[in-house]
Amino acid sequence: YAAFDAHELGNNHAYVYRTSDYGRSWTRISNGLPDSSVEVVREDPDHAGLLFAGTLSAGLYYSRDDGAHWQALHANLPGGVSVMDLTFVPASHSLVLATHGRGIWVLDNLRPIEDYDAAIAKAPLHVFPASSGTLLYASGSNGVGPSAFVAPNAPTGTMISYFLAKALK
Repeated sequence: YAAFDAHELGNNHAYVYRTSDYGRSWTRISNGLPDSSVEVVREDPDHAGLLFAGTLSAGLYYSRDDGAHWQALHANLPGGVSVMDLTFVPASHSLVLATHGRGIWVLDNLRPIEDYDAAIAKAPLHVFPASSGTLLYASGSNGVGPSAFVAPNAPTGTMISYFLAKALK
């Protein structure tokens, strides 16, 4: 996969390509991406064909079909965020985003995106595998300095994700 950025030439179109013959030929796979330069494209290491693309001004997008179609993945990201790099943490099914000016974002538990398929779409209810939980216990102060965290941490506990075919009444 390769992404090209031409915004400094006044061209904000998405240029994302795929090769299956080690670069001899390339296929453009930008269908569904917005008119925003794509800064990074990565394939999920455990799910062939599941791609994520970070854009210069339109946030994060993903494709389940090797780039044939793309969808926005808002995930509580600030609007118009520049996603400059991506890396996967396979052990926790997480995706780490490096942004331009908005910090580092971690999307915990990608299982709903990784596992979603036609059978799940037809089911009235599907519960995805839960992520591991963390229990933190702090006791006293060791050494010099404050004993409390100075920035908020991710919630502890287990995240449970589910799919409902119909809204609850």
